[in-house]
Amino acid sequence: MNRRNKAIVDEEVEFSDNEELVSTTDKRGVITYVNEEFCRVSGYETHELLNKNHNMIRHPDMPKAAFKDLWEHLKNGQAWRGAVKNRCKDGRYYWVDAFVTPIFENNILVGYQSVRRKLAPEVKNRAINLYSVSSKARSLTSSILVTTKHRIIMLFFVTLCAVIMGFYVSPLATLIVPFATISVLYHELFIRQKFYDELKQSYDSISRLVFCDDKTNYAEYHLKMQQGRVQTILGRTLDSSSNLLKQVHSLENVSDNAHHNIEKETVEIENIASAVEQMVATIGEVSRNSASTLDQVLSANTTCQDANSLSKKTQNQVSALVDDVSASYESAENLSQKLTSITSIMSEIQGIAEQTNLLALNAAIESARAGEYGRGFSVVADEVRALSQRTQKATSDIQQSMGSVLESVAELSETMKQGKNSAQICIEFTSDTQRKIEEMASVMQHIEAAATQISTATEEQSVVASDINQNIVTIRDASQCNLKEVDEVTELTRHIKGKAQQLASLGLSFQK
Repeated sequence: MNRRNKAIVDEEVEFSDNEELVSTTDKRGVITYVNEEFCRVSGYETHELLNKNHNMIRHPDMPKAAFKDLWEHLKNGQAWRGAVKNRCKDGRYYWVDAFVTPIFENNILVGYQSVRRKLAPEVKNRAINLYSVSSKARSLTSSILVTTKHRIIMLFFVTLCAVIMGFYVSPLATLIVPFATISVLYHELFIRQKFYDELKQSYDSISRLVFCDDKTNYAEYHLKMQQGRVQTILGRTLDSSSNLLKQVHSLENVSDNAHHNIEKETVEIENIASAVEQMVATIGEVSRNSASTLDQVLSANTTCQDANSLSKKTQNQVSALVDDVSASYESAENLSQKLTSITSIMSEIQGIAEQTNLLALNAAIESARAGEYGRGFSVVADEVRALSQRTQKATSDIQQSMGSVLESVAELSETMKQGKNSAQICIEFTSDTQRKIEEMASVMQHIEAAATQISTATEEQSVVASDINQNIVTIRDASQCNLKEVDEVTELTRHIKGKAQQLASLGLSFQK
């Protein structure tokens, strides 16, 4: 919506004499700062004004000639003072005595500042009369042309009339009147006019028509400009000191909060430092235990390797024993077979002895029948029979012994068979034991590697924990230094606050 098309409410917003409405803009007229009083009177929030063009508060009743005069002076690096009617956000209006000056930084124009005060009622009435009709915008410039020269012309006609009238009374008196008039009004006609011309050349504005009762009194207008300049300086000083006091108050709060937080932080750091010291001690103990565990693991690993070697030797010995037992078992089997063969032979020998005994018996019978001739043969037959009986008895004894030997050999064979089986089982157990020992050795190697890593890690953690402890001590010391510096900042803040209050009081004293 166009600014002139916005709703206009014919109601004036009043504000107190000691309030000042301050704003700054960049070179393009875009608002960069407004104070609280400006926002309160205009009805805008701060964020609604910042980065917006300043003409958003311009009232349509203001003549263009006034703003043209304003910008001409500002572009020439000059200050400007004028009666301005501004529009509020809700359409109402307020009158201000505005003093606008350029802002320079390092002799470079960077923007403009305006300090507005309540407009005096008589000045406001003159401004209303001057601004009320748009056609009077032309009279704003034409009225400036009313100077003392017009007074001289009027005085000339008055003097001429006096001379003409005096001529009829006394011709000599006609000469006295002009000389007396010139003598009396010489300062007014020439000296003051020269002074006014110099003031006019140095600075003039259509606002003179508003602020001065005598529109030709340049001296009065220049004095009002200087008053406005001083009031602006005091106004900006008061505004800056007010903002400074607010910032100092905020800084006090921040400083107090920082002091409280740093104190709390110091306590927490002390707790952390204590905890880290305990952690360092614990890590040291863990490191020592890890080193001891590593030594024990290395010893256990060596023992496992020795046990594995002994297990292999035992397995080899048991395997050799199995081979020996197998050989003995085979020998016992062969012996049993040979003894069985001997038993068979002895059975045959016994059979032969029995046959021999029968033959000897038959021979004895036959020799008995032969009588005297058979007696010698009978003796031989008896001897043969006796020998046969002895042979039969010996063979029986041998058979009994062979039976016992066969039983013993059978038992030995069975025992060796069982020993072979037991040795085979022992080999299997030894193999299982060796596998378990090898697995345990592998596990011990992993444990050794893990223990080595743990030992190394704990040593590194011990170093890191020591570094952390040192860093925490450094942080604690820095925190204590920060606490002291915050106390110093707090003291400086109080000092600055006192100076700002003195500055504000000084500005107020000059305003009265």
